[in-house]
Amino acid sequence: MAHVSHNRDPSLWEHPWWRKQRRDGLEEEVAPILNAMRLKSHGYHQQARSGRPEVVVKIVSGAMGKGAVKNIMDYIARDADYMREDGHQIIELETQDGQILTTEAERDALIRDWGHDFEAPERYKRQAWKRDLIQQLEYERRQLGYQQIRTGLSGKEDARLAELNLSLKTLRYKQGGKVVDLNINAPKDTVHMLLSVGGQGHKNEAAKQAVRQFLNDNFGSNGYEYLIAQHTDTENLHYHVILKARNRMTGERLQFDKEDLFNLRQEFTYQLTMYGIERAATLRQDRVATYESIRKQRETMETNLSWFESKVARAQAVDAFGAKGNALKQTERLLGMAKETLAKASKEEAKGLKQEITELELHKKDLLTLKPGQFEKEREATVKQINQDHEKIMAKRALKPIELPPARRRRKEQNERIWIKRHQLKIDETVKILTKMVNVLSPESRSETQKTIEMLTALKVSMKKSIRI
Repeated sequence: MAHVSHNRDPSLWEHPWWRKQRRDGLEEEVAPILNAMRLKSHGYHQQARSGRPEVVVKIVSGAMGKGAVKNIMDYIARDADYMREDGHQIIELETQDGQILTTEAERDALIRDWGHDFEAPERYKRQAWKRDLIQQLEYERRQLGYQQIRTGLSGKEDARLAELNLSLKTLRYKQGGKVVDLNINAPKDTVHMLLSVGGQGHKNEAAKQAVRQFLNDNFGSNGYEYLIAQHTDTENLHYHVILKARNRMTGERLQFDKEDLFNLRQEFTYQLTMYGIERAATLRQDRVATYESIRKQRETMETNLSWFESKVARAQAVDAFGAKGNALKQTERLLGMAKETLAKASKEEAKGLKQEITELELHKKDLLTLKPGQFEKEREATVKQINQDHEKIMAKRALKPIELPPARRRRKEQNERIWIKRHQLKIDETVKILTKMVNVLSPESRSETQKTIEMLTALKVSMKKSIRI
């Protein structure tokens, strides 16, 4: 990368030997990540022990060609075809100059403008099939990622998402029994970056100002163009950034390595701090799991679970079984973390950690205990959610089809098949849970549960008959 603003901790930059000469004659840069000097920084040690939420600066992907860039823009604007069908509100995009893009036409105009600096397709003509396959895999990954946020994933879908993440990270994809190399010998036109603020208790507007300042200092003021989209539809506030790889002033291209990303995390943390948002940016191996960080994670988990429980208590539709399963996994993870930390903790922290272990073990026991009437309520809430999803699918299929271009029609049909398969997998998982519970229930509840199993099985069979997958 041609330029990254200096880390604000002077002790990280005072030794001249802690520098490296960048490739291709670019200017000399500071390279903190792989050098033990970071551990000599008092500020870095404070971050590692603070227990503050960690920021994320991540390169999601690179894109080649206008079509691939458009797909990413549609996704971060929440305007992809599968999102429109879900009725999601479109998110505005903001350029480095503060211009706001709210429509597809405005986004397309920007792509045409950026396209003048994109690589000519002839550069990778013989590798175009790789680019197309990568676009398909990226599309599927974004769709599953969106579904994960909205309604959660089944076990098979979660495994598929992990497979896609690995394939797109390593650029190796198993197809037809063979491993395909997806490396393309040509530079990327854009870089898709993710910035996550992490934690709670901050003002979204302050975070956005910090993001603007961070991007301007490190990219905009150095001749790079970009788009920002703020996403608030998950627990962690985050921003998607599309960076045009070619510098509009010098023609140089963005190049990132692990050292750059560490450096950027430090700079992002500094900007958030300037706007009153206390965060940390440390390496996992340096991070100290503290009593405070474990306590905060436990409280967040319990808050999230209580939201599901309140919906169950009000007999509202919600995936109660899925929420309980996730809470159990998180509890076991935190228990392991607390016990590992206790072995190395000071006397002062040990007392708090022991209390946390007790709280977590009680919470785990509570999750595993079958309370009178609770299973029945969770069963009804989950089944109600399944029925609502089923009615939504069937209502969409009953609508008069709209004339669409062939490519758009095929994409719509593909989305529909994915939604139906996902729904059927959810039915299978629920039936599996109910079947396990039948023998430990009271006779009355056992009878109702058996009827529910039969109803869900019949629902799946009727779907198979009426819908050709």
